Amino acid sequence: MVLAFSDLCYEYHYNDPKKALMYGQKGLILSAKIGYIKGFAKCNNNIGNVYLNQGDYQKALECYQKSLKIYQNLCCNKEISDCYQNIGIIYNKKGRYIQALEYYQKSLEIVEKYGDKKGIASCYFNIGVVYVGQRNYPQALKYYQRSLYIWKEMAYKKGLANSYNNIGNIYFFQKNFPLALEYYKKSLEICKLTGNKIGESANYNNIGEIYIEQGDIHLALQYYKKALNIKKELKDEKGISTCYNNISSLSLTLKNYQEALEYGYNALTIAKKLRAFDMEQDIYLNLSAIHDGLGNVKEAYKYYKLYSETKDSILNKESQKKIAEMEVKYGTEKKEKEINNLQKEKAFNELNFIKQKNIRNIFILSAIFLL
Repeated sequence: MVLAFSDLCYEYHYNDPKKALMYGQKGLILSAKIGYIKGFAKCNNNIGNVYLNQGDYQKALECYQKSLKIYQNLCCNKEISDCYQNIGIIYNKKGRYIQALEYYQKSLEIVEKYGDKKGIASCYFNIGVVYVGQRNYPQALKYYQRSLYIWKEMAYKKGLANSYNNIGNIYFFQKNFPLALEYYKKSLEICKLTGNKIGESANYNNIGEIYIEQGDIHLALQYYKKALNIKKELKDEKGISTCYNNISSLSLTLKNYQEALEYGYNALTIAKKLRAFDMEQDIYLNLSAIHDGLGNVKEAYKYYKLYSETKDSILNKESQKKIAEMEVKYGTEKKEKEINNLQKEKAFNELNFIKQKNIRNIFILSAIFLL
C-alpha cells in the first residue's frame, strides 16, 4: 500500500499537487507505522518532486536529502543515483551550476555502470540544462540530442516532450525562431496527449515568446494567458508569478499601463511570499519601466533601486556564505587559496548573471525521478 501511495503522489505531482501531497503524506505515515524505511524514502522523494514543481526549492531539497541518506544507508545504488539527479536539479534552479554538475556526474557514473538507459538519458538531459544556464548552447544541444536519441529508442513520451521543448529553447536563444516553434509544437502535442499540464503550460509560454519575437504581440498574449490558466489550475505559485510578470511586460509593450501595473503587482506579491529573489529582481525592473512610461519618476527610481539591490544580493549571498563557512571551519590563513577561488567563482557568476538578463522567461524543463 505504501508503494501505491508513492506512485499516486508521483502520478498527480504534475497535474494536482494538492492531491499528490495528500497521497505522499499517507505513504509517509503508513511506512513509518510499519517500519518500511525504503518506502518512507520513496514517498519522501516524490513529495520533493511536488515541492520542486511548486517552486519551493528548499523543501524539495530537504526531502531529497532525507531520501538520499536512507538510500545510502541501505546501499541502494539506483535510488542513490536518482537522488543525486534530483538534488542536482535543485542546485541548477538556484544557479549553483558547479554543484549541479557535480551531482549529475555522480549520478551518471552509477547509471553507466549498471546500463540504466533512462537514467543515462536523464543525466544527459539535465547536464544540458546546466549548460543552458551558462549560455553554452552548442554543448547544451549536444547533451539534449543524446538524451533525445535514447528516449526515442525507449518510446518514452515524457522524455521526448522535455527534450523537444528544451531543444526548442536552444534554437530560440540562437534566434532560429521557425525551428524553435517547430520543436515547441512537437512538445506541446505530446504533452496534451499524455496530460502533462506542466509541459503544456511551458510550451504555451514559450510559443508566446516566439510570437513576441515575430511581432505578433496580441497572439503572444493569448498564449501567455493559456499558460497562466494552467498554472492557476495547478496552484503553481511560482509559475503564476512568472506568467503575471510576462503578461505585465506585454501590456507595457502595448502601453496598457494600468493592466501592466495590476499584473506586475500581483506577480510581486507572490514572489515576495515565496521569497523568490530571482523573480523579484525581474519584477522590480519591469515595474520601474512601467512607472517610467507613466511619468512617475519617483516610483520608477524606487523600483530600479530595488532591482539593483536585489540583483547584488543574489550575486553576493552565495559567495559570502561559502567564504564565511570556510573561515569558520579552517581559518582564514589556512584557506586563503580556496577563498580566492571562491572570489573568482563569484566574478564568473556575476558575468553569467549579466548574460542571463538577455534571456526571456523561457520555461526550461528538467527530468525528475520517481523512485
